[in-house]
Amino acid sequence: MKATSTSSVLICLLGTHLAQGFLIPTFDIPMFSKMDRAVSAYHSRTYPEEYILNLEVPGISPEELSISYKNSQLIVEGEHQCGTEEEARGCLPKRVGQVFILPRDINPDSIESTLENGVLTIRSARHQAPVRKVVIKAGHPKADNPS
Repeated sequence: MKATSTSSVLICLLGTHLAQGFLIPTFDIPMFSKMDRAVSAYHSRTYPEEYILNLEVPGISPEELSISYKNSQLIVEGEHQCGTEEEARGCLPKRVGQVFILPRDINPDSIESTLENGVLTIRSARHQAPVRKVVIKAGHPKADNPS
């Protein structure tokens, strides 16, 4: 899948930042051809409790947007078709589509989104994995093959 190879390139270029849990855009959306989609500007922030992604989608309403999550991928797609009245005023159709590979510690059940002034904000809580202490035993490890 192209998303994997694109992500691999981004990991090579941005490895230290990605290790800290930043979102990875993949730009691989089957819905739109490469020449027929806009890659929206975005900004992601990582906090101890949550991830926040702001994505610019000017001129697209909540009804025209779709957000889905599957296999660590957040898929954002949207399309605005102009009506005849809008076309008379110079409206142009708009399409956006991006895929983000989310960090492993994301809680998919907590994903929420809001749209305000052309900016789509997507939030998700982070899993707080419990720290498990490992008991250290004294003595020698048992041999697999007794002689």
